Amino acid sequence: MISLLKKLWNWLKSLFIGSPKAVNPEKVQKSPPEPSDGEYEGILMGLFEQVAAGTTTGGLRGWLYSRYCDDKKLARWLEVKSEEWLQYPEDYQTLGRDLAALGKVMTGNLGEVSQRISLQLRDAVRDVSGVEGENLGSTETDLTKVQKLYQLLNQGKTSTTQRLSTANNIPIVQDAKFWFEQGNQKYMNGDFIGAIASWDQALEFKPDDHEAWYNRGIVLVNLGRYEEAIASYDRALEIKPDYHQAWHNRGIALGNLGRYEEAIASYDRALEIKPDYHQAWHNRGNALDDLGRYEEAIASYDRALEIKPDYHQAWHNRGNALDNLGRYEQAIASFDQALEIKPDLHEAWYNRGNALDNLGRYEEAVASYDQALEIKPDYPPPTIKL
Repeated sequence: MISLLKKLWNWLKSLFIGSPKAVNPEKVQKSPPEPSDGEYEGILMGLFEQVAAGTTTGGLRGWLYSRYCDDKKLARWLEVKSEEWLQYPEDYQTLGRDLAALGKVMTGNLGEVSQRISLQLRDAVRDVSGVEGENLGSTETDLTKVQKLYQLLNQGKTSTTQRLSTANNIPIVQDAKFWFEQGNQKYMNGDFIGAIASWDQALEFKPDDHEAWYNRGIVLVNLGRYEEAIASYDRALEIKPDYHQAWHNRGIALGNLGRYEEAIASYDRALEIKPDYHQAWHNRGNALDDLGRYEEAIASYDRALEIKPDYHQAWHNRGNALDNLGRYEQAIASFDQALEIKPDLHEAWYNRGNALDNLGRYEEAVASYDQALEIKPDYPPPTIKL
């Protein structure tokens, strides 16, 4: 009878739970939320890559739908976002050319909007050039810089790198620092494309600015452009080989591409430089876990927890690794540690329920699942890696 009940319980679970393999819960929601600015920018960059690869109009639409987006949604976002781009059209000329190429392939509203914004960006630069040409001739003078600076002052975008020349009392912009700070500001405002454009400007003036290469890598990861992010981190590391944060974030980008062995090697380089870097120990454990090397993963999580005992993500993922080894009692103890630190960690309640279920402690398992659902009623139940 007990065996029959267990089979029934497992069958019912399978209807809702599915595979226990780690996935991102946000990607399996039935009604995905409206994408953020950063997500829309990532989608737009992906479309540009598809156009460059020769994808047809139908293929582009299919690609959009696979990312829970459509051409109408993206067109609406472009119309709103273009108002920001048109404030600094000289920063977005490459974007304008990409939009023009998209507009030639894409039909309908998205094609029309892309073409229109491309022309607006081009014409805005021409208008500025024309005014400067009438007043100043073809050579940019210090007065041109004054006009640009006053425009920035009026928009509240002044920088600590702007100063007065002691010789002639004319405001001067120290270019590399100015563009670097502009990139930081745009990043904080969620304008990832603008941030990359600004850091690219900074790097034209100062190609050995390792922080600009590093920040550029961070934004490219946020946009899902992992290969480009790795290349950017590599440039930072050519300039500053002991930049442990760049080694660490390079490992994250490699892990997102499924290149786990290379990711581990990158984390190891970070840890050679900074042995108490708990995030690197934790993410190294994640990569080992993805390779099925659970004992090594647990050892890596343990190192993270020696450095930071209240690191709830490490306790949780350690529990997952123990569960994968069939060490369910120890897994429960690890989940409990995570929940002591963060009681609303619904993933830990859920995975704790799995471990209890595997031990045949069904009532306790149901209670643990109930806790997860109380915190997140729409929670899809795969095993989550934080």
